[in-house]
Amino acid sequence: MNPKNTSLWIVLAAGLFAFIFFYERHLQPTVDAHRVPTFKAAAVNSVQVRMSGQRETRAELTNSGWRLTQPVRYPAQAAKVEALLKALEQLTFATYIPEQELRKNPKAEEEFGVEPAQTSLVFEEQNYRRQIHVGHHTPPGDQVYLQIVGLGGIYVVDAEWLKLLPISPNDWRDNSLLDLAHLNFNHLFVTNAGNVLELQRDPTNKLWRMVMPIKARADQDKVEAALQQLQNLQVQQFVSDDAGE
Repeated sequence: MNPKNTSLWIVLAAGLFAFIFFYERHLQPTVDAHRVPTFKAAAVNSVQVRMSGQRETRAELTNSGWRLTQPVRYPAQAAKVEALLKALEQLTFATYIPEQELRKNPKAEEEFGVEPAQTSLVFEEQNYRRQIHVGHHTPPGDQVYLQIVGLGGIYVVDAEWLKLLPISPNDWRDNSLLDLAHLNFNHLFVTNAGNVLELQRDPTNKLWRMVMPIKARADQDKVEAALQQLQNLQVQQFVSDDAGE
């Protein structure tokens, strides 16, 4: 083989390798380039979800954690609220329909289902508010149209994250019957058929004493075991908070 031809092929191969390397590293779009501009999950302190035909669900971050404020005031399941925030923070789009394209069809937003929205979400930070409108599913059903109010265009995103939305407020309500860890108490009263048992915890040594029906030292292990069982009780079903339902 001609040495000159060999050198030429080596140069061409090196050039092709360099082109592929540069294209893949610098020209191809990355996941970040396709990320929907939503928010930073860690900075959000309020979440509002309004689904068509359903009551509004609102959760706020307080010093004691996430709490529902609408339609009832109740401790929230923090893991479920934060799962939704994380999913939206990392949400990417498959297609973006720019505002200029939407202007060609006056009914585009209505046809995509984002105005009026099938589902409306509002997320608030200290000095920031982001509202998201969720529209119809795409014909295959595995994607959904989404619009960020104020940005104009429409995104086509994976519909899997919709499973994280609360169908009803009870979906986000904390199932724990009591949160004794955040309850400051030093007395216990147990009543049964007119009989009263009163226990008091010493603020210094944290030991329980029986006050009624007699004054005596209490069995610490039994008292703590009973409190732990009470802490572990889970709500199986929430009764409607509306008297008319």
